[in-house]
Amino acid sequence: MSDLPGGADTRVGIFTFDTRIQFYVIRRYVTDPLKIMVVDSDDPVAPMPPKDWIFPLVTHQDLLDDTLTRIPELMTELQQTNDKHTYERACPIAAILVAQQALESVGGRVVILTTTRPNYGYGKMKNREGTSLYGGENEICLYGSYERMMLETKSAEEKENLSKYRALSDACLKSNVCVDIFISLEVDEFKELGLFAEITGRTGGVLHPITGSMTLEQNVFRLEQELLQCTLGTRASEVLMKLRCSYGIRAGSYIGKGVYKDYEAEVELAGMDKEDTSLWELKFDTSIKDNDKVFIQLAVLYTGLDKKRLIRVHNLVYWASSDNGTVYRYADLDAVTTALFKQAIDKALSIPLSTKREGPRDWLDNSVVELLLKYRTLVSSTSPRGQLILPESMKLIPLYALGMLKHPCLLENAGSSASVPAMRCAVKANERVCCLHRCRSLPIRETINCIYPRLFALHSLDSEDGYPEEIAGESRIKIPRATAPTSELLDSDGVYLLDDGLSFWLFIGRLVSNEVIAEWFGINPTDRPYTISFITPSPTAAAVTNSAAMQCSRIIAIIDELRDSTIQKPEIRVIW
Repeated sequence: MSDLPGGADTRVGIFTFDTRIQFYVIRRYVTDPLKIMVVDSDDPVAPMPPKDWIFPLVTHQDLLDDTLTRIPELMTELQQTNDKHTYERACPIAAILVAQQALESVGGRVVILTTTRPNYGYGKMKNREGTSLYGGENEICLYGSYERMMLETKSAEEKENLSKYRALSDACLKSNVCVDIFISLEVDEFKELGLFAEITGRTGGVLHPITGSMTLEQNVFRLEQELLQCTLGTRASEVLMKLRCSYGIRAGSYIGKGVYKDYEAEVELAGMDKEDTSLWELKFDTSIKDNDKVFIQLAVLYTGLDKKRLIRVHNLVYWASSDNGTVYRYADLDAVTTALFKQAIDKALSIPLSTKREGPRDWLDNSVVELLLKYRTLVSSTSPRGQLILPESMKLIPLYALGMLKHPCLLENAGSSASVPAMRCAVKANERVCCLHRCRSLPIRETINCIYPRLFALHSLDSEDGYPEEIAGESRIKIPRATAPTSELLDSDGVYLLDDGLSFWLFIGRLVSNEVIAEWFGINPTDRPYTISFITPSPTAAAVTNSAAMQCSRIIAIIDELRDSTIQKPEIRVIW
């Protein structure tokens, strides 16, 4: 906690929840913290003001660390006195509501760790997942936007529960409370991640899915890294963004975190991280002449970590051109691809993937076809009719479009309205929700990485790969050159790392010797684990030679460097 930003102004409080909510009042010279309990989780109310349970980090860090260490012990004592407690029931939404009420006068950031869907207390939801929903138009009710869920829901009780999520996100935004949620996907159970994302997305927070138990070795490491990223990445609170344009154009639709006020072209967020990315669509109000200057200004009003109210202004100027050749020549492939992907994602949250013409998949297909057709007819009309002509700057757009259609955000499950067994679904609702909401605010570089993954051959590293090098006065680990992610380039005696932005996939060929596996990765080849932590490179089999130890350390350095350059720290999954 000593690395938390804000200096002497940083204050930290601790609360836990099961079917009840417990606030911890830590006291110096007293062994056990005082536990203030909220018993009524159906209509919870904050039990005390912030000053009574949120303490300055500079004076109470040792007590806060000790309390966090003792949480399992304290929770066990509480659960023994709670006859309603089971490990399958919890009230995370009630806990967020009480935290928001307690922080209403001061604002802040709430970090929730949970393993279950909201199945108890305020905002509880029944398990709405059914095998018959997959592969049909009704599947969208499992992952769609709040508005779409309200439209698809017929039960008055469920509509009332759904409305609590929008009311809670609005209350958090008004109180300048940013919410981050870490949820364990330990069992194959529908977790209502779409409703969790309603709260995190509108307040400026992040939904962090953790595959498997949070107590697993590799997940403990990942959880630590993502918690650090969550807290250290905070750059602003009480954020108001406004887009202004010069005569002839105006701000249209917006895709990103926060609440967008269309009539004012303003976005309001409770918090903002350093990697948050937004997309605005610009519309023409009138014609613009050639060589006219077009001005765009993005103003961001926010409160910094030092509690100062600041404004940052970004100004851009472009020259207008009616020459189609010029437009295509200077088009940015990565920016165009990212814009198309985010627009398709936005449609996927409100329109079923199986919808024809106006659906996200067909819309993406038609957009790419129209983009290339316009170039063929307006720029290269004199070329032979049977010859495929692509603009130099857009030659990879068909490849990227194929990657977008195969991404979990847009990949359609097989079947129609007929029942499709859940185990045969290409993308389950939990995975799709995480991908949709994560990709909506990803930066351009990471978006392209999700669409077209990077493949690294770890068995044939160059002599400089995995060692530090100076880049712009900063020491960085040299990353090996990526190869095309195609099965044609995979050798059975090779070891490859695939980075798709969400996970690291470690492919170990069938002909790789057991000695190499034991020496490089420190695992027993007969165990064939699904994940590898890379926390300790000590082997379990034969003695490690100096060359094997060096190769292992280089691989670890490369993976750590790739991890450090991403927002969400990917887990490593092994393909045998």
